[in-house]
Amino acid sequence: MGHSTLIDRDRLQREPEQLAEQGLRVLVLAEKLISTQQTTLAQADLESKLTFLGLQGMIEPAP
Repeated sequence: MGHSTLIDRDRLQREPEQLAEQGLRVLVLAEKLISTQQTTLAQADLESKLTFLGLQGMIEPAP
């Protein structure tokens, strides 16, 4: 694994907007470690304690 660093929240809000202004679809990537004993996953399990991994801008495919 990599290392952790503090997030610049202002930049994190600006970056997706800048990518979208370029016509890109924006994905935010995050992960959450869960116990191997956990056998089900609910929406509430995915709403907190996530580790931000990055942003990805994707070109919208032509129809």
